[in-house]
Amino acid sequence: MKLSPYTSRIIFGIHQWLGAVMGVCYLVIGLSGSLLLFRDEFDNYFNRDLHDIKAGTHPAPLDSMFHKIAAHYKDTREIDLIRFPGHAGDCYEFLLFREVPNHFSSYLYAVFINPYNNEIIREGDYGTLSASFFRWLYQFHYCFQLGTVGMLTTGIVALLMLGSLLTGFIVYRKHITDIFHRKSYTRIRYRRSAASALHRIIGVWGLLFNSIIFFTGFWLNLPAFERGSWTKVERVRPVLPAASMEPMLGYARSLGNFSPVSVYVPLDSGSDVKIVGRFTHTLFLVNDYASYVSFSKQSGKLTAFYDIRKQSWWDKLDAMVYQVHTGKMGAVGIKFIYLLIGLTPGILFITGAILWWRRLARAKRYGR
Repeated sequence: MKLSPYTSRIIFGIHQWLGAVMGVCYLVIGLSGSLLLFRDEFDNYFNRDLHDIKAGTHPAPLDSMFHKIAAHYKDTREIDLIRFPGHAGDCYEFLLFREVPNHFSSYLYAVFINPYNNEIIREGDYGTLSASFFRWLYQFHYCFQLGTVGMLTTGIVALLMLGSLLTGFIVYRKHITDIFHRKSYTRIRYRRSAASALHRIIGVWGLLFNSIIFFTGFWLNLPAFERGSWTKVERVRPVLPAASMEPMLGYARSLGNFSPVSVYVPLDSGSDVKIVGRFTHTLFLVNDYASYVSFSKQSGKLTAFYDIRKQSWWDKLDAMVYQVHTGKMGAVGIKFIYLLIGLTPGILFITGAILWWRRLARAKRYGR
């Protein structure tokens, strides 16, 4: 692909401005995403009070926990049990979707409950540090702590990063093969050429991965581009299941080839209870929340059976987006690869800023 000098200058200018204007966003998104790769490990280490509970003889009924939460938090629209106790001294973790006064507000709220005495151990909004640092960081990563407005913003930032990667590819396309030559790497040793060499090498090696990460990040924030996310939802009277959820969970576990990971309970009257989980032999790239069995709130009878393995390829691809974006494929080695590549947007911003500053200094020196 041969471009005229004029077109090349325009594309190069776009690449520079995208990096300069949005560079800090790329930096903080990359750093926060890299930290979130090890969220579970850090959480278990720094929040030992949540995972070192004195074990009792009889667990509290699951229904009582949902009823307690609904009674305490009147503005809740949905209660999700997102983590079961991993061992005898572990807690339940609930995620609440709450009504908010405006589109800048945080709507996620965490509640941790003792499985034996039904007491709330800790609670807090994802917009504060009261629940835990990593829950705050999670929300910061996908919406800059700006609610729906922030989700839209990060979606746009992801699109701009894709534009930056595309223009960078066009600008440096003739140098792509250079990264396979030893000479490109030896230039890093020299002060004058180090920033340029790093920018090209890291940009090329991270091109495909960063394109996938930022595209999937945009895809996950697509709801912010839909009209429904900006429409005020009328408040409804919360309706908890009349039927016990224990038999529902027991049925899901009795399937043998299904491992429940969460329980979703919307509080509007027309929605069913969902036991979400993973069937055996599901493709590893598909996330753990892609399949479910649902039950009537009133009768407790099975109403739906959704197995992602039997769905269309489009549905399967959609269910892979979260897994691919977060690197939750099980292997620790994959997480470290994600960690290293996740730092590249920040390095590209820093090296690009150095190159831009040098060009400005050179232009000023020669009066151009």
